[in-house]
Amino acid sequence: MYKRYNHIWLVAVIYFFILSLSIIFTLVNVSDMLERILEQMPGVFEIPAGIDENDFKNMLLLSLKISIVFSALFELAIMIIFLVKRVYFSGYKPEESVPPENQLPS
Repeated sequence: MYKRYNHIWLVAVIYFFILSLSIIFTLVNVSDMLERILEQMPGVFEIPAGIDENDFKNMLLLSLKISIVFSALFELAIMIIFLVKRVYFSGYKPEESVPPENQLPS
């Protein structure tokens, strides 16, 4: 991105497409992931007193899904910015740019 190559926006779109596939697969397997997390770290997710175990698991499952969807929406917003700002990458000509110190009057 620093050199503003013309093809960088396309690389970003491919990256975000692969990332969205990963998010879809994660959402499909989120309940299995939660079960594995609860098995491996039982001390971290102790069930509070007065709450049913199934309610607690449903709450954790919902919070996990919300965090995954939130991160996906954030990545989607970044991808949209990349698509909208494609001119940033194609309108820059490094050979025509002059450093600020060379723009000073002689």
